[in-house]
Amino acid sequence: QFSRVPIYGEQPDDVTGFVLKDDLLLAKAEGHFEMPLSQLRREIVTVSETAPLSKLFDHLIDQRAHICHVVDEYGGTAGLVTLEDLVETLLGLEIIDEADRADDMQALARKRWKERAKKLGLAIDEEG
Repeated sequence: QFSRVPIYGEQPDDVTGFVLKDDLLLAKAEGHFEMPLSQLRREIVTVSETAPLSKLFDHLIDQRAHICHVVDEYGGTAGLVTLEDLVETLLGLEIIDEADRADDMQALARKRWKERAKKLGLAIDEEG
């Protein structure tokens, strides 16, 4: 489901990088079943959970990163944020890509439009 998977050391708070799902699949397809994850590991950007979204967005763009490790004030893992998450939050829209499953895209679009309209306090026709 996810295209980027975090790698951590002894503890989950010790995020050391990430691997791309496609790299894992390629290694398996090429018969590298015993390859350590460290050979596929990529660097991960680490940011404070207090960083403003606009600064975080700029930082990810500058670093050409698609994922970052968010830490709390004690250095523990607060979570992971992707560039897609940021764009969706800043725009207030859900990005639908090939990894998202939706059988009826028109129905999904109507549903999301109604959700946004409701949040904005707009009157909507319940039938359409």
